[in-house]
Amino acid sequence: SIMNQSRDLSSSPWLISVMLCVLAFALRGQIANDGFWLDEIWSYYLSQLMQGPWDAFSELRIDNNHLLNTLLLYWFGEQANWSLYPLPAVLSGVATVALMGPAARLLAAKPWLAMVLAAISLPLIQYSAEARGYSSAALFGLAAWYIWYARLAHRISPGWLLAFWSSCILGMLSHLTFIFVLAALGLAFLWGCVMDRQAWLTRLREAGTVFGVPL
Repeated sequence: SIMNQSRDLSSSPWLISVMLCVLAFALRGQIANDGFWLDEIWSYYLSQLMQGPWDAFSELRIDNNHLLNTLLLYWFGEQANWSLYPLPAVLSGVATVALMGPAARLLAAKPWLAMVLAAISLPLIQYSAEARGYSSAALFGLAAWYIWYARLAHRISPGWLLAFWSSCILGMLSHLTFIFVLAALGLAFLWGCVMDRQAWLTRLREAGTVFGVPL
């Protein structure tokens, strides 16, 4: 009976994925309800100084202004239930865990193992429980990596190109350290050009198409 149950679970990857996402949500939600800390309070205070959305880009010239997070805090406004503020980070963290499965499959690794490690990772839990920009930056960084290696590295198509651009732009709006993701993907692309000596001019033109808009 136990062996049959185990076989049923192993043949239901969607069920396992949902269970791990529920676990990830529970862990992140528990920490998110534990109260604001200094940088979150600072981010909230900055958002309350804004007269309009464009102030995040023009007036708040300070490194604690992570643009997407600041805009979300501004649009939420003043809430009696402060646990609403980290909710986008929590959801981004759960989405990151979900995306770990396809990413691991792309590397011929165990999808469920990658999702388990992401679900219980202390840094990922911490970042996903804060009203900051780190959680969404991690999500869009993983999304950009996946789109690149799963699709664009083989063939550039308009739909996936738009998805890649969107991931990169939202990642940089989440946190400027996302530039390291772009740098790593760019170096990987250049290495591909070195290895594919016969078509490097074509590859460089492709690089302009893929990376031009995010840059």
